[in-house]
Amino acid sequence: MKILHSVLLLLIIIVIAISSILLYNQTLIKDKQKITLNTKESNDEEAVLKSLQNIVEDEKKEAIAKVEREIKAKQKVINKQKPIAKKIFDGKVLYMKRCRLCHGDEKIFINKFSKDKWNKVFNNNSKILLKVHDKKSVSKVTNNYFKTKEYELEVDSLIKYILRH
Repeated sequence: MKILHSVLLLLIIIVIAISSILLYNQTLIKDKQKITLNTKESNDEEAVLKSLQNIVEDEKKEAIAKVEREIKAKQKVINKQKPIAKKIFDGKVLYMKRCRLCHGDEKIFINKFSKDKWNKVFNNNSKILLKVHDKKSVSKVTNNYFKTKEYELEVDSLIKYILRH
């Protein structure tokens, strides 16, 4: 939820920055229109227009750079929040949600193997776990889950939970 709020805040900042740039451009255009030069000063008129264009470009670059800095700052906050979900997630809840339907009571299932055996199951990015589930032709939902970012975030808490017992 915090990530969603951060993304929404980031979008609001971008909209405000773009609106500011557009408003500033409109102000410069109005100022340019107010400048009245007689025909003898046509070279000066071109110089004034060129100068105004340079000012507009510089202001655009500055506004864009400011928005980019704000985006990077928000991305850092969002990236710092991702590992928090990994730490908070409870391995027992994960077992109940993802494993119990097929494997039953967690204490009975977990105690079928030693800690050494469980460590082997989860070694090398859980290759054995993935092979076992693939060989048993479990549902596509389960196989697809192992390929998700959600699984990557949750698997450490499941491992810690299993190895505690």
